[in-house]
Amino acid sequence: MVDEGSLPTTENESSEEEDGAATIAQIEKMMMATPSLSGIISRKLKSPTDEQRLRKMLEPNIRRCVKEEVELTLQRCMPSTTRLPPLLISPKPRPPDFRLAFANTALLLPIFTRAKILDNAKNPLRILLVNKSEGADIAPPFPLKVEIVALEEKVPFDDKKTWTVEQYNSCIVKAREGRCPLLYGVMNYTMREGIILVGDIEFTDNSSWIRCRKFRLGARVVPESCKGVRVLEAVTEAFRVRHHRGVVYKKHYPPRLEDEVWRLEKIGKDGKFHKNLQEAGIRNVQDFLKLSVVNATELRKILGASMSEKKLEALIKHAKTCGMGTKLYIYRENGYNLVLSPICQILEITINGQTCLMENLTPYEKDIVDKLVVTAYNNWQSLEEIDKQHLDPATNPPQGGPMIPQHLDCDGVMPCQYMLPLQLEMGGSDHIQATDCPDLHMEDLLIDYESNNMN
Repeated sequence: MVDEGSLPTTENESSEEEDGAATIAQIEKMMMATPSLSGIISRKLKSPTDEQRLRKMLEPNIRRCVKEEVELTLQRCMPSTTRLPPLLISPKPRPPDFRLAFANTALLLPIFTRAKILDNAKNPLRILLVNKSEGADIAPPFPLKVEIVALEEKVPFDDKKTWTVEQYNSCIVKAREGRCPLLYGVMNYTMREGIILVGDIEFTDNSSWIRCRKFRLGARVVPESCKGVRVLEAVTEAFRVRHHRGVVYKKHYPPRLEDEVWRLEKIGKDGKFHKNLQEAGIRNVQDFLKLSVVNATELRKILGASMSEKKLEALIKHAKTCGMGTKLYIYRENGYNLVLSPICQILEITINGQTCLMENLTPYEKDIVDKLVVTAYNNWQSLEEIDKQHLDPATNPPQGGPMIPQHLDCDGVMPCQYMLPLQLEMGGSDHIQATDCPDLHMEDLLIDYESNNMN
């Protein structure tokens, strides 16, 4: 008798066997359908061209792998080596036998385009050949062809005393695309006596377009002429090159009396200070210096609060480097004769025919003199003009201390600066107090003075 519970079990087992067989058949079918690597390569390399292309693709990778394996093997063989030397070792740079050098590496500044380049002593540039070991000027053993080039302001020139030819050449600046050559003039010279006098050289473009904003001038030996001798190249100090239109706004060192006032430091052409001075009638350097002598407070007021004390000090210092020339000016009034410099400084005082020293004047007379200086300043165009060479030799100022300036309390005018001592002697007189009234006329002062003397 058959157990009824065993029949389902037999059916399940036969079903599982059928499923397993089907799965195996599918796997075998997939394996037959999947191509092998060799089959893929065979199908791809149907022509010699495809084979060559594959070789070109694989060769760099194979070389890289081989190189890495070789280096790893060398590292294992040399464990004490801290760093693996490169497979290609560049030769050590040869130390220079000689060097070129500019006799003066500092150039005359500022430098503008289309302007001749000179050293800071206003002399043409000179290039010397120097013995590297001794530092002495020598003559070359054979003629050297030297080329002038423009360089960037960057290493190695700031940090090293020597450099390689490649480092130097990498700093050479070429002209911008579409522009004329950066340097104009005679660029090539032959050195025979150990010195080259450089001719006219000028820049055709400014330096604002390069990253460092500055150029250097350099001199190098043409490789074909050095015959195996290493000659270190020459460099100047770095400098900016401005466009030649900046010459129009160039400051003058020293300024001239007739220069427009914006030629002075801290005063820009058509700037705020320039306009303020023009509105006040200060047109040139002479006008500026005259007002600074006669009324420094008024000058300070004209310039305004935006002119700091430090800037004003630099401005006046620059103005005072101006040459005074040979012209002198005479102002006469009521027995007083004043000889003034072009900037309204007192050079000589004559009272009633007697030449006097400022320190010997009474306070009353000093007050009169200070007022006369202000009057002379306000009437400058009407003053008598003379040449100082025509001045009486007996009245030329001797050597001595400066005269003592006096402050005018009555009208707020700052003291005159008396630069030169005065010669002359004056007789004594009774002490007379100066009046405190600013409106009192000069004739009234003289009447009071005479009446006091008579008493």
